[in-house]
Amino acid sequence: MDDALAHTQEITVHEAEIDEMGHVNNAVYLHWVDNCCRAHAERLGMPITRMMELGVVPVVRRHVATYRLSANIGEQVAVSTRIVRVRGPLATRHNEVRRQSDEALLVEVDTDWVWVDPTSGRPKAPPPEVMAAFGLDSSERPARVP
Repeated sequence: MDDALAHTQEITVHEAEIDEMGHVNNAVYLHWVDNCCRAHAERLGMPITRMMELGVVPVVRRHVATYRLSANIGEQVAVSTRIVRVRGPLATRHNEVRRQSDEALLVEVDTDWVWVDPTSGRPKAPPPEVMAAFGLDSSERPARVP
């Protein structure tokens, strides 16, 4: 995938992810989204360890999840993430989980992230190296990402 703003990964639903209602537990979807975001950064050469070396790490400020349909054991799902907004130390990702067999949207999650200094924990705009890895222009810091 050559789109630096987005990443998708495929997952098979396992028995351990099923709750007492017989479908994927709500917290599992957030776990999948978090893993997809991490995989995105790693694919672009920005694992947490590298970002820490550069003096900044992303932390979740807020998740807004809309659950539409359930996923069941054995189903294949695609988890995707896309950076949709960056402003100073704030970034927003739009995430989706879709069933692969029919591309039905199961869950949408909009996540607000805050870049922070790993030592002080205070908000901090990401350095140019991080912005460049994600295909963003650090001099402009666009309000909306294309």
